[in-house]
Amino acid sequence: MADKTYIVDLDAEYDYNKGTYREGLDDLGKAYIKVFGCSAITTPTSSGVSLTATLASDAKAGQVMTVLSTIKNTGASAASFVIDASGYDSWATLGSISERIVTLNAGESKDITVTLNVNKGVSGDKTFVLDAKNGAQATSKTVSVNFASSEAISGLGGNTMLWVIGLVNLILVIVIIIVAVRVSRR
Repeated sequence: MADKTYIVDLDAEYDYNKGTYREGLDDLGKAYIKVFGCSAITTPTSSGVSLTATLASDAKAGQVMTVLSTIKNTGASAASFVIDASGYDSWATLGSISERIVTLNAGESKDITVTLNVNKGVSGDKTFVLDAKNGAQATSKTVSVNFASSEAISGLGGNTMLWVIGLVNLILVIVIIIVAVRVSRR
């Protein structure tokens, strides 16, 4: 593909029944798609990148976790970097990366926000990797996150609702016994 605007013809079929579409559009629609970034990447002779990452929110199972990353072009000329995250698949899903492609002048830096949707029940130490790639060059930063066990957080063994129901029932039984004793004394 080349950097240019392409015209795409769109068609639609509908009224699907037993493996067959019974209706379709009479006229084709047109969409214009601008493709860019397909040109060859030229790497400056002295290029570099630094990448830092810090946790910007609490690390709790079942919640969104935010990581703030700063990318800096340490090279001698402007460069574009592709930002990606990996290694979180077993304990989270990617929510978003604020900017996937970052172009920086020499010495310039930019903050990138990465959000991960942490799975329920996650505990212990977890890691994932942030990558900044520029052509054949890549820089990675491993981010470590410690998730406290859900039992330690709740203080009630993780079954908070069951404990509350049990406590309410105990109070009701005590109230019934007190009322029964007072009624029997009259």
